[in-house]
Amino acid sequence: LMYMSPIATVILLVVSAIAEPTGIWDTIQLMRESTFFCWILVLNCVLAYCLNLLNFLVTRYTSALTLQVLGNGKGVVAAGVSIMIFQNPVTFMGMAGYVITIAGVVCYSATKKKTKGGGSHGVRSRSNTLNTQQQDQGSTSPLIHHSPGRKVSVGRDQKV
Repeated sequence: LMYMSPIATVILLVVSAIAEPTGIWDTIQLMRESTFFCWILVLNCVLAYCLNLLNFLVTRYTSALTLQVLGNGKGVVAAGVSIMIFQNPVTFMGMAGYVITIAGVVCYSATKKKTKGGGSHGVRSRSNTLNTQQQDQGSTSPLIHHSPGRKVSVGRDQKV
């Protein structure tokens, strides 16, 4: 996030200056005229930052695939809210797409729960990778308990 933000800011300023030549000056003018606009702009920036931070944290602690599935679920929720608030018409194909998306999110969630409950089955999370690296290096950690002649136990309940 620290490396991406400055580059994204420069790129967005250049693109917005090309796409909307008066946009930056219009924004400055609105900020001079209305303190409410300033607060809305600051709130928008804070929410955008929090969304980016949340995306990085979800990716760090789960996976990019989980982030993608969450994004698809978010799209269905946004469409549902739009239908309820704005009474947007929905075609049969659109409704079928929403149903298929929801079914995919539910299947992914059920599969994720099964693999989490029954061991990793080839899925390596960040903590599993770190614990494996520590075991390879002979590191002792409060999460890894070495017992002679026994399997290495990770945390409280998991066995490696």
